Amino acid sequence: MNIVLAGVSHKTAPVALRERLAFAGAPLGETLLALSAATEFPECAVLSTCNRSEVYAVTRAASWQEEVVEFLADHARLSPGQVQEHLYCFEGMPAVRHLFRVAGGLDSMVIGEAQILAQVKEALQGAQEAGTSGTLIHSLFQHAAMAGKRARSQTEISRGAVSISLAAVQLAKQIFGRLSGHSVLLFGAGENSEQTARLLLNEGVSRSIAVCNRTEERAAALAERIGGTVVPLSGFAAALASADIVISSTGAPQPILRREEVQAAMRQRRGRPIFLIDIAVPRDVDPEAADLDDLFLYNIDDLQAVVDKSLALRQSEVERVDVLVEEEVERFLAWLRTQEVGPTITALQQHAERIRTREMELLRERLGQLSPEEFQQIESSVRGVVNKLLHHPMVHLRTAAASGNGYHEIESIRAIFGLDGTASAAEEPLGSKGGERRSRRHAD
Repeated sequence: MNIVLAGVSHKTAPVALRERLAFAGAPLGETLLALSAATEFPECAVLSTCNRSEVYAVTRAASWQEEVVEFLADHARLSPGQVQEHLYCFEGMPAVRHLFRVAGGLDSMVIGEAQILAQVKEALQGAQEAGTSGTLIHSLFQHAAMAGKRARSQTEISRGAVSISLAAVQLAKQIFGRLSGHSVLLFGAGENSEQTARLLLNEGVSRSIAVCNRTEERAAALAERIGGTVVPLSGFAAALASADIVISSTGAPQPILRREEVQAAMRQRRGRPIFLIDIAVPRDVDPEAADLDDLFLYNIDDLQAVVDKSLALRQSEVERVDVLVEEEVERFLAWLRTQEVGPTITALQQHAERIRTREMELLRERLGQLSPEEFQQIESSVRGVVNKLLHHPMVHLRTAAASGNGYHEIESIRAIFGLDGTASAAEEPLGSKGGERRSRRHAD
């Protein structure tokens, strides 16, 4: 069996194609069952995000790439050629390594982003629920999740703000500590303002967020989306004085908050700090207001500097994460090697058990005068001898597999014990005619 991968991502396909290939339309279980039915995949899983759609599978089929291309093309209603042009395919360890790097945040559009790890876990859960996850897929994704967890807990790959909105929220936490109980005012209804407001809500801002905009309809629409209230333009000065966090993002060509207006609001606050985030270009707030006491003013360049610093930190951690990924790849490979010898160990145990059972049946016939307790003692002793004889060959197989030499040792063990043929003379009871003839010839 071979682990294989086929997919597209932001690195290989434009967003229009990624949208067509995404598996967001139907329940994941239905997608997996359809994939299993259309291919020769006894095990499969799908990892689907806004930036990637990837199929992971276990197969013996040499034509697996063609099967996946046909499936994806049918799913997206595209020609196979349109899919093939942007598709990447890996087999074996390159497929394993790719998934582990994805889980570690190394293949994301934003290095170290945290959401992908949860999506890897969801892909495994979906395969388990659909019944398409066997031993290999389950272990593959479990090891990938471990790689992702180690990357985030043992390195700085996911530390720091990597968006303007997140940088603003992290700065607010540095100023206020816990954000629960603090009030927020949005001046302007732009996308950055909304994203920042949602992040603040996630951090526990418990009061209703006030929204003020020159066009009151837009303010009302945004307030409805975030569960806030509308402040008319005429009431902005009062709202400014009562807000702890102000996010300003209008399209005004000149500053709309002069130093005097901000100073008047600060007097009413009587020493309570205010965090003013000016993410407008051109700036909404007069830069001279920055020297006011208890006012923390940040513009988009300040926030971008925080983002750049965080991205540089994450980039510097890539090498460390790559080392962790390789360690987890080796762990998975070691596990995979032990699986190679599993069938041979099972066959060896079954082979020995057949011999033991037949000999005990013959012994029972010959020693019928023994009590059940006495015969049980003999059977227990024979079982112990068999287990001791098998112990070293099985340990040897597992050790060889872990070192990468399992294949050759498997062949030797199977040949020595005749595990690939029909029942050999070695499995005949020692008291059978064949055994008696060999004994007499040897005695002669």
